Amino acid sequence: MGTLTDKLTYLAATKDAIKAALVAKGQTISDSDTFRSYADKISSIVTQSVPPEENDVNFFDYDGTLLYSYTAEEALALTELPALPTYHSELTPQEWNYTLAEMQSLVTSQHRCNVGATYATADGTTHLVYKLEDYTVFGPTFQPVTVTVKRVTATGEWTIDWGDGTIDTFTDTQSDITHAFTSPGTFTARLAGTITSLIVYGSYDATTSDAYLHEVNVAEGVTTWGAPGLSYQYGLQKVSLPHGMTTLSSYAFAYSNNLRAVVLPRTITALSQFMFSNCYNISVVVFPYNMPSAWQNSSLPMYALRHAILPPGLSELPGFTYINISSVVIPQGVTIIDTSRFRYSWRLKTIVVPDTVTEISSNGLNLAFREVKIIMKGTTPPTLASTNSLPATTYSPTIFVPSDALATYKLATNWANWANYMIGY
Repeated sequence: MGTLTDKLTYLAATKDAIKAALVAKGQTISDSDTFRSYADKISSIVTQSVPPEENDVNFFDYDGTLLYSYTAEEALALTELPALPTYHSELTPQEWNYTLAEMQSLVTSQHRCNVGATYATADGTTHLVYKLEDYTVFGPTFQPVTVTVKRVTATGEWTIDWGDGTIDTFTDTQSDITHAFTSPGTFTARLAGTITSLIVYGSYDATTSDAYLHEVNVAEGVTTWGAPGLSYQYGLQKVSLPHGMTTLSSYAFAYSNNLRAVVLPRTITALSQFMFSNCYNISVVVFPYNMPSAWQNSSLPMYALRHAILPPGLSELPGFTYINISSVVIPQGVTIIDTSRFRYSWRLKTIVVPDTVTEISSNGLNLAFREVKIIMKGTTPPTLASTNSLPATTYSPTIFVPSDALATYKLATNWANWANYMIGY
């Protein structure tokens, strides 16, 4: 390759070429950076890749981003769960809300599963991210925006750094603090203290709604979300809930119309009614495997929800009203399908009914949709409360039943009305 001088000249030219390529990729190179440090800069470059498409088994980030997807067969062959994301600078990854065994168990029984990532905040505080639009470019003077933070129990001293240079302190008996942002921008307020019962925003109606709260990242150690949670937070788009949280109150996210996704940690032991009422844009809710059994009167009017993968543990089926889902697998353990559980779920085409269901109430599965398919897993026909329990025959439903129980279903009380619409499998 020539003399030593030639080799050094060639090496210097190579370094310059690599430096130019790094700068073209958006990297900053200073004169003090060593040639060896270029390797770290190359590793930090985010490469463009084809995003995964949803499949039988999906792994979601806290904000609903699809991270990994597998067929059922691929998921059952996994020997470990995929890596958790590490690129959220303000968050520390904790765990997936399913273990490998739980995921594979659900895939075995339902042929599908959704799994979600949980996080703690990196600095140990609860983050409240406010976004205030800069409309001053159009001429007007910015008007101060007032926000209020409340807490469930006025006990203990907490501090809140509003991110704009102001720090407030909750006294031992103070229940709320009001703050005015005097300029536009994005501000991350950080709430610190011995906090186990989460602060509350808004109210049960829209009179104290908030259009400025954009994201909430809950700190590790917060176990309870007091009513009314984050209801009527019209600007809210992202929420991260940590492993260790146990309780979500009624109306936890109700009417937060721009919320896109929620991953429930596997430590959740209590879910309350109307948690997601009228969350028009939420498309992904990842329920944990060990879902609480007591989730009664839990109507789920989420218009954009794509999946209804409910793991075992539920004793009563929540109501799926106005949901954009096309199929539901009712989890093993549910015994009764109550009245109007699937009211107005216009796109619903397939329902799988487990062998634990012993009763279908009047209008329990009376879906006024054409081509709906009901797949019965039990060999003993559940009791039908009336001839209105199943879809009207004018809609030509298809009812699949186990082949060795086909004759039994056709002769059972009230089931006989659908004898001509049954197929053994």
